[in-house]
Amino acid sequence: MSQPRFRRRTALIMGAAFVLGMLTACGGGGGSPSPPVGGAPSPTPSVSPSPSPSPSPSPAPTPTPLSGAATISHVGDFAVLGYSVTGTTDAMGGGTTVLQAGGVGFRHLSAGGPFEMKIPNHDWGTLGNATTLGRDFSSQQVTVGTGPGSFVYRLALFIPGAQNSLLPLAYTGYGSWEAGALQPTNPNRIDQNFGSFAYGVATPPSGIPLSGRIEFEGLVFDTYDTPGTFQATIDFASGQVSGFVRPSFNDGIGGIGSPGSVPFDGMLNPDRSTFAINFPIGSTGRFGTIDGQLTGPGAQELMVRWSAVITVPHLSPQPGNYILPGIARRS
Repeated sequence: MSQPRFRRRTALIMGAAFVLGMLTACGGGGGSPSPPVGGAPSPTPSVSPSPSPSPSPSPAPTPTPLSGAATISHVGDFAVLGYSVTGTTDAMGGGTTVLQAGGVGFRHLSAGGPFEMKIPNHDWGTLGNATTLGRDFSSQQVTVGTGPGSFVYRLALFIPGAQNSLLPLAYTGYGSWEAGALQPTNPNRIDQNFGSFAYGVATPPSGIPLSGRIEFEGLVFDTYDTPGTFQATIDFASGQVSGFVRPSFNDGIGGIGSPGSVPFDGMLNPDRSTFAINFPIGSTGRFGTIDGQLTGPGAQELMVRWSAVITVPHLSPQPGNYILPGIARRS
């Protein structure tokens, strides 16, 4: 059965005291997630997100089949760095939701077989045929189970390859889902379930550079799939990692703004293909984290998950914790 869709607001926790702990960058949900935290603002009914919101045409255009692949090419489990928001609210948004890192899985178990996705509170689901969603994203349904008891939710995926005008990638991708549903026994209660993730083909040990400096440029996404800027430099001889994130946030009614650039600096993990960095946010006394995973057979690309307690003035005057997955390639 198809489920109603709900607006995915920027995932944040109000208050400056909460900081996500250091998160490991590994597959199947990004390693051990930080403890769930309640109190994130609740989504409200709205239209599905798009990379850059614009007035909806009238009538709405008919979705067209996507020409080309909707996902990057790989057989097996993908490395995943993501987050999820779950909980129950009423129609006006009252209630408690939980923001947590991890909780997402993405895989392709056999050549020619279906791609599958797992989100919190649901089993693995099968991706359906993709249609276009703007210029750089596709849209598809994910079906969990079969028959009358099946559950269907919506997934948007960053289109891979040269056909993507924002950032052509071969080994790394991005996706976001909405799986909110009215409770069958109480239509005034909404089970919220949404989030986003970066996924990719992890660089094997044989493909990790042993020397040299490599610069990566890419994008991080808010929960409306609004792209912000990401840059990083990795010195493989010393293990030093440095860069910055300049996120862009959509307020849900067409306004997009940025709190400015937030720098980070740290070291590669001992495996040399991942990093998990705690960084200070200016002189505020607050901290953030960024987790990274090199992707591609020769570290051609990079996937990240950035989390920081920052103030985004056009969203809220109070600091909040924001989690943004990101994707990048060598510049």
